[in-house]
Amino acid sequence: MAESGIVTRIDGKFVEIKLIRSEACKHCNACLPSLTDKTMILRAENACQAKVGDRVRISVQQNGFLAAVCLLYVIPAIVFVLLIVLLSLLGWNEWAVLGCAVIGVAVAYLILHRLTPKLNQKRFSPVAEEIIS
Repeated sequence: MAESGIVTRIDGKFVEIKLIRSEACKHCNACLPSLTDKTMILRAENACQAKVGDRVRISVQQNGFLAAVCLLYVIPAIVFVLLIVLLSLLGWNEWAVLGCAVIGVAVAYLILHRLTPKLNQKRFSPVAEEIIS
């Protein structure tokens, strides 16, 4: 997934990039929403040594994107379904099963939130790869 935008600020080895939100990245929430729905500000690693005003190509590693999707959606969904099946087999009341499944998903998110900083963050972070002329 690659996008392009204009560097607005440099912060050490990172840059803030203003870009137009495309349909492909509309719901990702990796960026900071701007005043309009069409533009957004993205913080990315400055791999191409860009300067303020440069137009750069931004990308996220595909395997990192898929791993992030797995962490955010697949693992909590599996926890939810497993808890519903297991607690239903134990003969629990439907409302108790639903409540415990929701609490289980919340606990899964908390555990994932604690584990995420220990994972390789470069896989999940956008990178300004090259300056576009």
